[in-house]
Amino acid sequence: MVDEAIDCTIEADGIAVIRINVPEKDHNRVDLALLKALETQFTTLSQHSGLQGVIVISAKPDSFITGMDVRMLLACQSRSDTVALAQRGQALCNRITEFPVPVVAAIEGACCGVGLELVLACHGRVAGERPSTYLSLAHTALGLSPSWGATLRLPRQLGLWRALRFMLDGQPLGTTSALAMGLIDQVVPSTVLLTAARRRVHTLRQHPEAVIKPTPLRRMIESNGITQQLILNRTRQGLRQPPQHNQPALAAMVDCVEYGLRKPPLVSLEYEAERFGELWQTRQARALVGVHLALRERDQPFNTALARPVEAIALLGAGQMGWRLAALSSRSGLRVRLKDINSQTLLAGLQAIDAQVGHALKRGDVTATAATQWRRRVTPTTDYRGLRGYPLVLETAFEDLTLKRQLLREVETHGDETTIFASNTSSLPIAAITEGAQRPQQVIGMHYASPLRQMSLLEIVVTPQTAPAVVATAVALGQRQGKRVIIVNDGAGFYLNRMLAPYLNEAAQLLLEGVAVEAIDAALVRFGFLMGPLTWLDEVGIDIAEKISAVVHEHFGERLQPSPLLPRLLELGRYGRKQHRGFYRYRQHHEWRTQRPVDSRIYKELGLGQGTVLSADDITERCVLLMLNEAVRCRDEGIIRSERDGDIAAVLGGGFPAFRGGPFYYLRQLGAETVAKHLTRLARQHGARFEPAPGLVNR
Repeated sequence: MVDEAIDCTIEADGIAVIRINVPEKDHNRVDLALLKALETQFTTLSQHSGLQGVIVISAKPDSFITGMDVRMLLACQSRSDTVALAQRGQALCNRITEFPVPVVAAIEGACCGVGLELVLACHGRVAGERPSTYLSLAHTALGLSPSWGATLRLPRQLGLWRALRFMLDGQPLGTTSALAMGLIDQVVPSTVLLTAARRRVHTLRQHPEAVIKPTPLRRMIESNGITQQLILNRTRQGLRQPPQHNQPALAAMVDCVEYGLRKPPLVSLEYEAERFGELWQTRQARALVGVHLALRERDQPFNTALARPVEAIALLGAGQMGWRLAALSSRSGLRVRLKDINSQTLLAGLQAIDAQVGHALKRGDVTATAATQWRRRVTPTTDYRGLRGYPLVLETAFEDLTLKRQLLREVETHGDETTIFASNTSSLPIAAITEGAQRPQQVIGMHYASPLRQMSLLEIVVTPQTAPAVVATAVALGQRQGKRVIIVNDGAGFYLNRMLAPYLNEAAQLLLEGVAVEAIDAALVRFGFLMGPLTWLDEVGIDIAEKISAVVHEHFGERLQPSPLLPRLLELGRYGRKQHRGFYRYRQHHEWRTQRPVDSRIYKELGLGQGTVLSADDITERCVLLMLNEAVRCRDEGIIRSERDGDIAAVLGGGFPAFRGGPFYYLRQLGAETVAKHLTRLARQHGARFEPAPGLVNR
């Protein structure tokens, strides 16, 4: 039996294999065609008298089901349409759960959103070991809650506490972690996935009670009404803190879970669908879906047909960014030659990579075999021998123009005519680095947003001389590394750091005026940023931020004059987290994750007061409006190619609140005239740095 979206065959042993394969798409997403095909298929199979079981598998090796096609949501004309869409998905999942023979999901590739909800409705779940396989209930990324019954099934599958943690985190789980949590029953090599799924069908036919459930002890503890209420209360208390307080979908999930504990299943599902319809009307969901669509569109237009094959790269510099990029690249399957002139720095970088691999193995993010391969793909060197074997060389040296020009000359000497030289400079114009270069067409900027692990943005910086094949190769490499790419035109600070510079400078100015460190950071986190601006300076490195500020000031003058605070901090030896001294206190060799204490000595050392009290709104207004203003300037000067690129970069690279849609989306929500008026008022109060950009006035 064949459908455009699925193919179903009934094997000789009576087991039906449904292969999902949405036509003309790289990924399987649930659209109306796939939904209808699955409904029809299960109706047809239910009438087959000799059926022994059903296996649901994807024909695309890297995509099981990556969620719902949001165009289905956009087509909904009213809240009732959205509720009806959710109820239709619930009906399909209920049919699978109540199916008279075992239904087993054979998962390979990304399994997200409603794809995971469909998997939860199955009686068994087997996953392949392919590195691209992961499971995620990523509804929060769209400002929505589950709609196909996950709030009812997950607590029964995992237990209440684990289910809430998994749902609210929204983080993807690899197969090892998913198995440990109880989300799947078994992990097998991809080559035997279908065989293992067939074996699982036979097991469930003989022993229906073999469905994986929480341990008896966990079931006993969490079935107690008092325990359940304590868990729910504690969870809600956490959701009242920033940044979760800005996400109504999280609270809706908890409400739906509680409803599922207290009410009959059909009533609970009805409530889940109603809350889903309610959330789709919120500004947060609309903004997040806008970001999602922008990312999908951004991933489409890159033509990488000209890209040269890259299976190995050379990295110059084994410092913080160097070893982190080496770890990222080797995990992506690339061979990496890590070079540094200092053998001690090189050794420290390799040890840091070992530690990262070890942590991933301990968390269950990788298998032991994958971890060994990950580490072995990085080889160290202190010279340029063998450089001709690496098609792309990426430098991560300190932000010094003379040094970067020297590295380019050395690579041109030791490489060949096709060797690409990529600079990870944060702010220096690529054209300045290429002055005097033999092959400027082979030079490109690859600016990875920091902190590297939290920020997924890669700015590809091009000059008028950069060859199209070089651009395509850099884009393909970034995508392989798992980064979201935007192409920007050359200029000091490019887009991301130029937009961030006035935002960070204003935070430092507020500190100079006597506003407390924690008050500044708390205000911007409450607004929705992933971290406060002073925390960001600590994470990235105050020395790096000082260099970036100096470069943009040199090119743009008094409007982007850096705060005198940063050089004073460096004189005191406060470089941020990497040296365990910044605005906050850090314990050496300890990973502080939440509520690091402010280093109160900083006020005395800098001669600062702490008595100025500003409202969170006043702090936010001064910092954020400067960011919007600079984003407009970058767009009007052609640094970015579209406002959507500007929004994506700010969200993925600058931690701008995704639920506010990015600076340009947020600007449209506020109104350009309103923003210009506020900036004019702030300019009268605080100086010319707040003067509205000409493009903003024109808007």
